[in-house]
Amino acid sequence: MTCLISLGKLSSHQCLTKPAVTCHSSCKTCFDSTEQGCLSCYTDYHISYTQCISDYPTTTTTTLSPATTQAIKGSQKAAQAATQAVNAVTAGSPSGVSAAIGGKIFSNIKYLNISYSKSLEEALTSWGSSFISLGLTPDLPSSVTKQIPNEELPYVFKKRDIPSSFLENFWESLGMVLSVTFIFTGVLILEWAAKKVSYKYLPHHLQFAARAIIQNFLLAQLYSVFGDMLFFAALEFRAPSTHRKWSRLSLASAIILFIIMVFILCYHVQLLRKYQKRKKNTSSTTEALTKFENENKGSGVLFQDFKDVSLVRQSFLLLLTGRDLLFSLLLTVMFDHSLIECVFILVLNIAMVVYLLLLPPFLQMAMG
Repeated sequence: MTCLISLGKLSSHQCLTKPAVTCHSSCKTCFDSTEQGCLSCYTDYHISYTQCISDYPTTTTTTLSPATTQAIKGSQKAAQAATQAVNAVTAGSPSGVSAAIGGKIFSNIKYLNISYSKSLEEALTSWGSSFISLGLTPDLPSSVTKQIPNEELPYVFKKRDIPSSFLENFWESLGMVLSVTFIFTGVLILEWAAKKVSYKYLPHHLQFAARAIIQNFLLAQLYSVFGDMLFFAALEFRAPSTHRKWSRLSLASAIILFIIMVFILCYHVQLLRKYQKRKKNTSSTTEALTKFENENKGSGVLFQDFKDVSLVRQSFLLLLTGRDLLFSLLLTVMFDHSLIECVFILVLNIAMVVYLLLLPPFLQMAMG
């Protein structure tokens, strides 16, 4: 009689009443010879219920055809293009940011330590991590990636072939953000030069309008990637490397962008508080708020499209971003506790739905 400790179907310390059986090739110890009869696993496998799952799954084992894979990738490109079109036409909007965050959260559930159906596995693998880039950012040269050492990551990330380097992971989104930042900087320089020379060819109000549009678009791009920024920065901070210049640059980029994110979020909070304070404490409310909106037109995406009856309703974008950041933090911290991780994510989603039902924040939702 053989006694083994079970992790799944058998109770703790339950004994087998038959001779030891030949285990499935994926099982190190087992209670029967099937693929679902594992008690422990070999290296490069982890146990899920009573089955040993490879830490390095490949998409070639799925049943979906290349055409289906291309269709999945094409659907993401279409969604990306629609998101960017909304952001461009509306100079950056909560709807565009919400679409980007929603798409990004869908693609990042692949980092949960749970089992997926083959079709969902294929979709998650094919769906790219960046939701704001349209593939316009050139790939990071292989000569650079070879100089960035990849540190050991937990298997839930390693099995997705995700590098530990922030620069490699965030490169595509970083390219889009830097492109918009470059355009915004160019507009600021032109505005400064126009003040020094003449307003003859480009009136001041047009310069200000152009700057406001691009600034709102830039803020929309940043809010769309804050979650990814925290996610990839957390992976970099798990095992920071400073042995080579590119690894030092990757670490420095993560720190700098993290500081920028914190600064912008603090600015967002202060902006909303100033708006609410001016709304409550001024006798000529309409005139004061109009002046405030004109003064902060370049940051309109942060407050203008929401009901201003309370700070909570006007803070929708801030709350949505907070949910995105908490989701990313859960992925990088709670990966060893899948059930708790999923419960927290479910609670976050329910809380957001309840908020939208009880305190609808969008101005257009007041109509009807």
